[in-house]
Amino acid sequence: MFKAYLFPISARASRKVTNPYIENFINSLEDNFKFLNKNMPSQTGVFDVFRYINEVDYIFFHWPENIAERKQGIIQTLVLFFIIIIARLKGINIAYVVHNKISHSKKRHKTKRFIARMMAAKSRLLITHAGEGIDFIKSLTQKNKKVFFFPHPIDASGPSRKEKKDIDVLVWGNIAPYKGVHNFLARLKNQETQWNGTVLIAGKVSSPDYYQELISVKPGNVTILDDFIDDDKLHTLINRSRIVLFPYHRKSILSSGAFAKTLAYPVHIIGPACGAFLDFKELKHIHTFETQNQIYDKIREILSENYHEPDPEIIKKLKVDYSWISFGKALKSYLNK
Repeated sequence: MFKAYLFPISARASRKVTNPYIENFINSLEDNFKFLNKNMPSQTGVFDVFRYINEVDYIFFHWPENIAERKQGIIQTLVLFFIIIIARLKGINIAYVVHNKISHSKKRHKTKRFIARMMAAKSRLLITHAGEGIDFIKSLTQKNKKVFFFPHPIDASGPSRKEKKDIDVLVWGNIAPYKGVHNFLARLKNQETQWNGTVLIAGKVSSPDYYQELISVKPGNVTILDDFIDDDKLHTLINRSRIVLFPYHRKSILSSGAFAKTLAYPVHIIGPACGAFLDFKELKHIHTFETQNQIYDKIREILSENYHEPDPEIIKKLKVDYSWISFGKALKSYLNK
């Protein structure tokens, strides 16, 4: 069994808002890796790696580009550079999990780009959850790199319940500008006299200013639930919905945990023609748009008089084929080649 370190596991993260991805990632690989810092959250950012660097065989990095925005971000970026050098000298395998094409935040963009290029060039294991990520990684480095691709694993959900379908369109998750919700609402307002379907925006809005922007452009048939949505409530909301919409901008998105979670439900999904959404576009209930101007037409098309719910057998197969257990087995097989 390999000894490993995973970044980031932060002591500052609230259990209420922590991304479950990291915990699921660790659990799925524990047959092959012992993560030494699993229960040892860090308050020192990337400096924490030095506590384990003489013990580990692998160092897994998730979202390392975001180091640039953290406290002492420039210093931490330099420390990351030296960690990579030391790790390679010690024969430690660097694993880079590529989640996005660019950071969702524009702060210190050049530094983030430097980190992404360095990680792509120096890592011995590259992982992506979107087919598009393979070409993206190759664009970061001139080296001929092998990339392990596995669609973003699907979180286990509760059993599907028959709920009254009283939400036509649901947008859920952290409601931030890069997700394009304000653009969707502004375009929808132009169609307000032609369509009076129900739309629910459910999730914590990223700032008071952005909340006011959403309020200023939303049409009357849209409700905004500005709050953290727990799994039980989310489960009910998705089951009450006919469509789950991801009006994301295409520039930064590769994989989406929210999309993967929604795949576990028999509901139509609309998302941008990029990343993970493209990987599943052949399924009849997955719909993609090239520009946000197309979203309204997609909604009208799905909600026509020929509307039908997705085949539950297809959903069941997706949950097995792309489970976290399947991800762990696939990565183990890849490493043993």
